[in-house]
Amino acid sequence: MFSTEQRKNSKFAFEKDFFKLMNNSVYGKTMENIGNRVDVQLVNDEKKAQKLVAAPTFKRFKMFDNELVGVGRVKKCLTLDKPIYVGFVILELSKLIMHNFHYNF
Repeated sequence: MFSTEQRKNSKFAFEKDFFKLMNNSVYGKTMENIGNRVDVQLVNDEKKAQKLVAAPTFKRFKMFDNELVGVGRVKKCLTLDKPIYVGFVILELSKLIMHNFHYNF
């Protein structure tokens, strides 16, 4: 991989950390659980806030002051477009490599 080679060849700690972050970001995006996401809407109208709280998608609210409320809602429809199986394979292969290094070295 390009980032792995760049990490090996870097001379500064910042560069090593940067390329490590690039590799970890790819893995993290494959394992991202979009079901945990919440839409937040800031409302300063009491009737609008009551309407949002009464909706079946309501999850939580937070009052910032007497005039402003944040209403958190779950998404009505999720698009499962993250390749979670790729992240699973990456995790299993890394465990296999670590197991072989530890026990078969």
